[in-house]
Amino acid sequence: MKRISYYISFILMIVILLTGCNGEQKSIAKLLDKGNQLYKQGKYQEAIKVYQSGLKADSNNQQLNYNLANALYKVKKYKESLNHYNQVTKDKDVYLNIGNVYKRLGDHSKQLTEKIKNYQEALHNYKSAIKLDMNDKKLKFNYEYVDKLLTKLKKKQKHQQDKQSKEENNKEHKNKEDKNKKQTKQDKKDSQDKQQNQDGKDNKQEKQTQKNQQDNKKSASKEGQEEKNSKQANQTQKNKEDDKQKKSTQEATPQQQKGKLEQKNLEEALTILKALEKEEKDSLKNNQKVESGDNQEDKYDW
Repeated sequence: MKRISYYISFILMIVILLTGCNGEQKSIAKLLDKGNQLYKQGKYQEAIKVYQSGLKADSNNQQLNYNLANALYKVKKYKESLNHYNQVTKDKDVYLNIGNVYKRLGDHSKQLTEKIKNYQEALHNYKSAIKLDMNDKKLKFNYEYVDKLLTKLKKKQKHQQDKQSKEENNKEHKNKEDKNKKQTKQDKKDSQDKQQNQDGKDNKQEKQTQKNQQDNKKSASKEGQEEKNSKQANQTQKNKEDDKQKKSTQEATPQQQKGKLEQKNLEEALTILKALEKEEKDSLKNNQKVESGDNQEDKYDW
């Protein structure tokens, strides 16, 4: 009996759940239909709200996510629409729409690198859609159009990169030149400072040499002056001694002077006497010669 009651309860629960699911599905279907009507009327903001209400009940609903992504694309909310496109299974239309979203994102990108990246993503999705339908002319047109835009952007990017590289090289070259000029200027300044220091040392040494010479000259002059003073002192002393001796001679006693005078007179008298004696002898010699001559003259006179 208990076992039968258990089975009955289980069956009733399943019936209730199925009834609730059917009711929820009907509610979502109504919201989807209402949102589609608003979308067709161009009332995209109202349609978005309806689709979002349906996703609150079933967030994984493929149709609601796809339609909401389309509505967000219409009001230019491209990143939000991309999020909902990524919630659905990819087919040709989904790839096409995702490609269109990336193309729009590229159009609105301010940075060149970001613009190129979005266009590359657009081409990738267009290419995936083309693989699913090779005869879709719209897909091929979109692909070729974005490819041309991308080619131009890459050329522009290369030009900018070359320009930037050139500017950086020029800047580096200029910095190098400035650095070399600065180094040359510093070397010149160092050389001048070194020369000035050397000149200062030379001047100092020269001044010291001149000072030494002046000191030597002064010393020599001082020594010469001292020698001169010494000579003058010696001469003065000698003069004093001579004067003293002269004075001493002048102050001699009359007796000494008389004795000296007598001695002088005596010497003169002896000199005169010697002269007389010599004269007398010479006279005698002359007389003898005369006599001898007379005798010879008589001897041969016959």
